[in-house]
Amino acid sequence: MKYYKEISCISYWVMDYRRPAPWYSRCRQSPRLTDSRKRDTLDFVLEATTGASDAPHIEVGVYDAVLTALSQEAHPDWAGVDQFGKADTGDRLRWAFQPLEGTGKPVYDEGDRVTVDLLTNLKLNPKAQTKSKGIRILEAILPAADYAAFSAGLKLRDEDVIARPCQVQIGMNDGGWPYVVTVMPPRRGFSPDNALIFGSASSFAGIDKVE
Repeated sequence: MKYYKEISCISYWVMDYRRPAPWYSRCRQSPRLTDSRKRDTLDFVLEATTGASDAPHIEVGVYDAVLTALSQEAHPDWAGVDQFGKADTGDRLRWAFQPLEGTGKPVYDEGDRVTVDLLTNLKLNPKAQTKSKGIRILEAILPAADYAAFSAGLKLRDEDVIARPCQVQIGMNDGGWPYVVTVMPPRRGFSPDNALIFGSASSFAGIDKVE
């Protein structure tokens, strides 16, 4: 019997002239698991994360809604240059909406109201060739006469926009949080009960309803 050793593959050939030559290879052979490693593997458990558990539950779709808040926020870490090459301070407008059920009541999840919002920049130029998201929102929530007055230079106050009805399309992001996809004009004849939404003591409770 003769033996030949191939160093590069760490293979061993066993040759016997009396029968066909079997061969055995030990190239890159993985070590066997010890008993302790087997126990560690068996004890490993995959657990579902609960990161989205705090997200309010609301079905995606289109809802009647009311604008309930509008605020300006500073985000200096977003400052820079926008997609059009213009200076961007990072400041944003946050538009908050209250989705409504078919009965006109606010949508609730486990006793808490569900609100949705979105951020836009501060650019509100109605004459721009490309309308900003903020302008599209104002077009949706303001009556035609009010939007025309705004386009002509009239400044808007809180009471001019808050409590205005509209429709919102709600989507769901990868983290399970609802967000506003788009804002649309209110349904014809839709009249929200703002006293129910804001409370009878609120200054927005008696705002004129859309015909």
